[in-house]
Amino acid sequence: MSGLLVRLVVWALWGIVRLVVAGLVLLVRSLLGLLGLAGLGGARLAWLVATVLAVGWAAQVVGLRAAVALAALGWLVWATRRQRAQLRQRAALRKLTRALATHTHTVRTAGTRRSPAATVAAKADALASAPRLAAGQSPEQALRALERYAAAWTYRHTHPVGDHDTPGSDREGR
Repeated sequence: MSGLLVRLVVWALWGIVRLVVAGLVLLVRSLLGLLGLAGLGGARLAWLVATVLAVGWAAQVVGLRAAVALAALGWLVWATRRQRAQLRQRAALRKLTRALATHTHTVRTAGTRRSPAATVAAKADALASAPRLAAGQSPEQALRALERYAAAWTYRHTHPVGDHDTPGSDREGR
């Protein structure tokens, strides 16, 4: 009878340990998910852990208030520099978009006398606008979209209408 009682107690303790471990895993995954939603995933999370460890060490040397103030100042400097870099990228993207629109407008209005086919192509081209930039798009993605649009536009306007599928080396011999 005592062997059965020991097995029952071990089984109950093992169940409690499994529940506690599952609860801890769920808690850690939830915290990591919340930190990821807050933008602290990957390398930033590693920097946050390093900051907490550094504050713990510095609190013993200079005190908790000074250590936390120094850590907050470091994160504030990082956030300010990152924000400035993003603003510079967005300004460069706006400048590129304006230049592309200006160039497109000047090229469209440069021709004085066109053939009927060129007039139809120009009207179709006027209806085709630059790629729409999504609000959540990074500046790099928007820049690549504008580059693809500019390359396609340049190709359409520098190659004869019937020769789009013919390589340039084949057209020169005609």
